[in-house]
Amino acid sequence: MLKTKTIASRDISIDFLRLFSIYIILLIHSSGGYLIYNGFDNGFDWWIIGVIYASFIKWGSAVFIMISGLFMLKEERSLDIGQFLKGRFVRIVIPFIAWAIFYKFLQNPQEFIQSKGLVLGQYFLDIISGNVEYHLWFVYMISVLYLLTPFLSYMVNHAPKKIIYYFLSIWFLMNFIPSHLEQFFNLGFGINPYLEFAKYSGFYILGFVLKDVIIKKPWRLLIIFTLLSVINIIGTYYLSNHNNTNDYFLLSRFSITNIANAIIIFLFFHSFKDKLQEKANSPILQWISKLSILSYGIYLNHVFILSILRSGDYGFIINAHYALGKHIEPAYGVLLVFLLTAIGSTVLALILDKIPYLRKIAN
Repeated sequence: MLKTKTIASRDISIDFLRLFSIYIILLIHSSGGYLIYNGFDNGFDWWIIGVIYASFIKWGSAVFIMISGLFMLKEERSLDIGQFLKGRFVRIVIPFIAWAIFYKFLQNPQEFIQSKGLVLGQYFLDIISGNVEYHLWFVYMISVLYLLTPFLSYMVNHAPKKIIYYFLSIWFLMNFIPSHLEQFFNLGFGINPYLEFAKYSGFYILGFVLKDVIIKKPWRLLIIFTLLSVINIIGTYYLSNHNNTNDYFLLSRFSITNIANAIIIFLFFHSFKDKLQEKANSPILQWISKLSILSYGIYLNHVFILSILRSGDYGFIINAHYALGKHIEPAYGVLLVFLLTAIGSTVLALILDKIPYLRKIAN
């Protein structure tokens, strides 16, 4: 259950950022279909809407990883490994398994009923193999980072700064050089397939390294953020047109523009830490902190809310171009789906948090 005493000691700026980031991820999932099912040469009007949204918001999961690094890489994580891993198991793995089983059940309820629950064994095999709802990829990735956290925590707290900066420099160059040479000069690198995990660990450590960085005039960061997002839009259109196929190189969370945007958004919110902390007792900020605590539950349940809106199984259909029997413009339809998903997933998380035994899967 949400407790005021716990909320009072929290970093409001990071709570704000965490909640904002989780809603940005919901917006990504509300608009992403236009990138998958349309193209610059087929359904262009819908495709460009998806490109514009993605160009401004593709940093969501990277910032979420940075926030985890900010908190998880504290020195005490390397002192009591067993306690840390136990806490992460209860906080992350148990809700994940519960929601993964629920989503498998929704795919074919009759199979569960007819097998009298025996299909649960197959559910667990699917969970182990990663055959789960698309958004749950994040849990597998962050779980590996948590397993390595005691080691990484010791490293970042005891290694000389030049070693940490060396790691981040290599991380940045390995994100930038191989992918860009392959994209623009068709020069492949054999190392590319083996860089995937290192890419995520870089965001994790970066969140910890930037924890003390405060920008005096953070609003100026939004100018750079906007310019980089516009580069994403123009660049994605140019690459798609030039290659005669959908080219989402610049919309990857590891593109140079989106890495920069993730850092900008992190620093922007974090730079308001002192000002927000002074107003920590205001009702609005108290609610932001309360909802931030439920952000993991919101993330886990939001695909269920999306499925209710889109499936038609409940007597209505609401998607980004069609709502309750009427066609709507995709630019507005995406926002409608997002708002309904955000409200529905938040309310569901709040309800679950009030129910004993179900509370553990809510947050």
